[in-house]
This record gives sequence, C-alpha cells and structure tokens, in this order.
Amino acid sequence: MTLHPFDPRTTRIAERYLNLLSSILCDHRVELQHRGSTAFHIAGKRDIEIGIFPSEDEWENVIGKLSQHFGPPNHSEEDFIRFNNDESGGYDIEIILLKGYLAKIDRCLTAYLLESPDLLKKYEEVKRKYAHSKREYMKAKEAFFRSVIQMIPEEPNV
Repeated sequence: MTLHPFDPRTTRIAERYLNLLSSILCDHRVELQHRGSTAFHIAGKRDIEIGIFPSEDEWENVIGKLSQHFGPPNHSEEDFIRFNNDESGGYDIEIILLKGYLAKIDRCLTAYLLESPDLLKKYEEVKRKYAHSKREYMKAKEAFFRSVIQMIPEEPNV
C-alpha cells in the first residue's frame, strides 16, 4: 500500500463535497464532517473521507437520498454505510454514514486528534510503519485509535 504526502488540494475537494452533500441532504437532519488523513493534514492513501451523521429517524431516508445520487453503498453494516465516488485527480471520495455509539466515538476521536498535533504525528508514524501490509496497516490503525479513545476525557471504553 502506498502512502502519499498531504496534498492541500484535498481541502478544496472536501469543501466541494461538503457543499454538494449539504445540498443533496438539505431536507434532512445531518451533521457533516471532513475526517481522516486529509482533514488531519497527514499522509494518506489518496482518499478523502466525509462523515455524515444523520439522526436515527433520518438514517434510511439519508441512505436512500445518497443512493439516488451515488448508486448503491459500497459497504453496509448496521451502524456504518460507505459510498465511494471517484474524483478526477486520482482521489477516492469516501462518504461514510455513521450512527449511534459508533458516530459518537468517531466525532470525539476526530475532534480529539485535531486538537492533538503530537498524536497526529504518532498516527502518521503508525501509518508509515505498517504501510507495507494492508492487513497490518488496518490492525495498527485500529489499535492506535483504541488507545487514543482511552485518552479522551469522559469517554467510555470501546
């Protein structure tokens, strides 16, 4: 797996998708957030992640609306849905819907990392160290996130 340095263009692309999603979902109660390595301004896999956090009663409606625009989800679980959209310029856009406890933890983790430059450096080091193997990369990222979640004040263990 190849990691690429942070590209400032990804911020503009993310803003464009946030605006597009705001327009598509204007009739729904959702929170939108640029997340992942491009939001953190660190090396990544050339994907731009946009988080969508709908209210529980909007979950199915939001999935339907996004499916109309992007086609069926690429990955679906009970509290997690992902739509992938190719962006010209070589970036993969991941539109990620989260709900419930998973959404709460994700928002807290993203906010905590954005406030913690030292942790972001460590995260980038973990990514670089394990980029040789997708499986090891995913395991190391998960372990890192779990350790960071333990640091977040007043957050329950996951």
